[in-house]
Amino acid sequence: MPTNNYQMAAVGPAELISGLQAVGIKTFPATDVTSAVQRIVEIRQSDTAFACICVTESLMKQIDAETMEQISDNSLPVLLTIPDFHSDKNAGLDKLRNLTKRAIGSDILGE
Repeated sequence: MPTNNYQMAAVGPAELISGLQAVGIKTFPATDVTSAVQRIVEIRQSDTAFACICVTESLMKQIDAETMEQISDNSLPVLLTIPDFHSDKNAGLDKLRNLTKRAIGSDILGE
């Protein structure tokens, strides 16, 4: 049975993501949306197989819908939002609520 060795990546300000190296996550510092998108494209085009790319919430919010569609057009790597200093405490729940609505057509999580 073949096995795939996937890596994880993190994109965001160095002071937030550098600690993730301790658990084996490859870090790609970015402080603005332009450099974040460049890093994501760089990771996706890399010879290394990445399963997911964690991007800080403040950077992810700044990526416009068209660019987001272009950089997340494949099943892998998955783009995940991770909290940062400016994160809304309900952001994760709101995103989950939106994904649930999209998947099943109803808000089963409620307000």
